[in-house]
Amino acid sequence: MAYYAKDNCVSSGDQSGCSNDYDVSDIKQVVDLWVNNYTIQKDLDNDSFGYKSRLVRLEDLIDNMGYIYHEGATSIWYTKSENTPNFISNDNYTYWTMSSDNYFMWSVGAHQGDEDLPKNFISNVGVAVRPVITIKKSALN
Repeated sequence: MAYYAKDNCVSSGDQSGCSNDYDVSDIKQVVDLWVNNYTIQKDLDNDSFGYKSRLVRLEDLIDNMGYIYHEGATSIWYTKSENTPNFISNDNYTYWTMSSDNYFMWSVGAHQGDEDLPKNFISNVGVAVRPVITIKKSALN
């Protein structure tokens, strides 16, 4: 699905209506609906960013999941390391993060060349949603 789909937000045309703000994105609506349907609300807690549910952030992948930052003359990219858990990505689908580079969102998954975290324009479809939830420790018997 698209991260943000509006008639005036097209990758090769009018971008006047584009927004990379997670709080107003189409993705947030899907994540919130999924959480409301498939989790027990009393078991969730706000994370340090104020979310009970959200998408993974680029910083999460670098700080906690072993992704490595690379910088070239004209671009930056990220690759997995031996410390990256297998469950983080696969070759079957790509999923959105909530980290952006203008109207491109970083994504995780299906390997694309040297980049393990490719960027997708926010209105691109075919990118999956993989929610992150914060569960209270007391709910983990």
